[in-house]
Amino acid sequence: MDVGLPLKECDPWATYVDTRTRAYSGYKGTEGLTETEKIVYDHVKNKGKITREEVMVDLNMSDTELKTQLVPLMHSELIKEIGEGGNLYLVSIG
Repeated sequence: MDVGLPLKECDPWATYVDTRTRAYSGYKGTEGLTETEKIVYDHVKNKGKITREEVMVDLNMSDTELKTQLVPLMHSELIKEIGEGGNLYLVSIG
């Protein structure tokens, strides 16, 4: 399944569609997210900045499970990944 359905985090068209869909639906903050997406979003927001590896350990998720949750959060512009000091961190922007 992982091979057949590749998820793209950096997909400008998906970001455009998702942000417009959320705006059209009137969603604010975490409205319209799944419970797991909300858990990931809240965890990142509470930590300020956190690596993917830390999220996986803290929430007991595999890399694939985390990526599945991050893609819609990134496309909805609620979370982004920034580089700092040679590391990549997830940060809340929504």
